[in-house]
Amino acid sequence: MDVPETNPDNQEQEAASLVADRRAEYEKIQLRHCDDSRRDKGLVPGRAGQRLVRNITEAITFFKDAGNAVLDVGAGDGWGLHCFDNMGMPAHGLHGIEVTEERVKTAQSYGLNVVKGFAEDRLTIAVDNKWFPPKLSIFCSHTLEHVTNMPLVISSFQHLASLIWIIVPIQETTRNKAHFNPIPSLPYISDHFDKAQWDVVFEDERRNHELEGVIAFKAKF
Repeated sequence: MDVPETNPDNQEQEAASLVADRRAEYEKIQLRHCDDSRRDKGLVPGRAGQRLVRNITEAITFFKDAGNAVLDVGAGDGWGLHCFDNMGMPAHGLHGIEVTEERVKTAQSYGLNVVKGFAEDRLTIAVDNKWFPPKLSIFCSHTLEHVTNMPLVISSFQHLASLIWIIVPIQETTRNKAHFNPIPSLPYISDHFDKAQWDVVFEDERRNHELEGVIAFKAKF
């Protein structure tokens, strides 16, 4: 029996359709399951926001040494950018990417520069169009486990930034239905960085009651 030939164009269309369906479902799940960092849409942090304050407090010296521009990938309702602002980073240099429209609107209502979009898409455009200054620092907290193309996102980080601060949940302690992808380990993340170009400047495998791990990279040149 003859095997019908496959059409590469059809395969690409089917793959694109699957990604689109997956992203649409992701947005619905994200809204239902993720803990807002602002309690009652105010400036009082909830549980996730309190962890974020601790993490940024620990990281702020590195960011101030690296430059004046910060990109928060997975910025949520802007609480992280608000913390960077409060800790002395120039407001005009603070930028964010967030996938859910409601949270983007909340961040923008506080005057924060947060744009809607999937990280893969926005970062690719940023690399192609050189949107950010060379001294950009990237803060990425609990986001890599959500993206559809993790290697692409990590590669984009390295094209855009001189400091990259990544926080991921610890796999065995996490039960978040919005995590479409396997949670990356710190060694997995590190393996995607060129050791000739990047130094690990901070690493903590278990913190905040063993809920998350942190790894930070600084460009050598």
